[in-house]
Amino acid sequence: EVSPSRPNCHGGMTTACCRVGVFGALVVPIVLGIAVQYFLRKEFPVPASDGGVVITGASSGLGKHMAIHLAGQGYTVFAGVRSQKKADQLKQEAKSPNLTPVIVDVTLMDTVTDTYQKVKAILREKNLPLVGLVNNAGISPKGEKKVIESVKKTFEVNVFGVVRMTEVFGPSIIESQGRIINIGSLMGIWALPGRLDYAGSKFALEGITDALRQSLTKSNVSVSIVQPGYVRSEMCKAERCKSSPMVVTEAVVHALTSPNPKARYPVAEAGGFPAWTLALLAYHLPDFVKDAIIAGL
Repeated sequence: EVSPSRPNCHGGMTTACCRVGVFGALVVPIVLGIAVQYFLRKEFPVPASDGGVVITGASSGLGKHMAIHLAGQGYTVFAGVRSQKKADQLKQEAKSPNLTPVIVDVTLMDTVTDTYQKVKAILREKNLPLVGLVNNAGISPKGEKKVIESVKKTFEVNVFGVVRMTEVFGPSIIESQGRIINIGSLMGIWALPGRLDYAGSKFALEGITDALRQSLTKSNVSVSIVQPGYVRSEMCKAERCKSSPMVVTEAVVHALTSPNPKARYPVAEAGGFPAWTLALLAYHLPDFVKDAIIAGL
């Protein structure tokens, strides 16, 4: 027989006890995770501050912002664009001797390998290592009539493009013990209705990043993913896209320069909530709860 003076989840204090239980179930794993990350985190060599950094999708938006910023910080930046016109425009806007536009289409292996040869030749002449690869190029198709065509088109850039760039540039990054940084999205952990193509590609990028990180850590190469919410860019011009591109650039800088880079960088906000809170909820809430939250948006 249970004493009525002792609170238990089967007696009169069921609601209070269960609330404590739910709270503990959510908070304890988070606290333990933070503690483990703090005490067991790996330190990586800090790359040369004037080394080469390749950034794809740099003709506009987030890529252009981070390319110009890193060039201003002294890095030798190779900004990937799709045409000579875009290259000329970026060079004129950047006004930095540290920024070199390179024409690359991440969907075509020939242009990726050609770009690699150009980058290596310039760095060899300057006696500098390639220390960073930022896979930023991405698309979010609209207007495709067939779902399968939209998925193919999106994955070709957002997923296979990352694999091509990493396969070609990866050996030089390993040689310099540099950094690989993938630009993902909160939609890579919170899928939205009707965004099968984009969300699917960003979920895939999460897995690719995890696999790369686990494979390359023994080579002292850090692999991180930035998970932006709604950020002002060419891809996001709606009123909800209030955060400055600087929040993404700052995450890239930290991932590139910190001896303790994070595996994930949720930045900006979505639905009025900071990205980091949404990331925590995504990893700890049951799926049916997340589905209910999405349905209520």
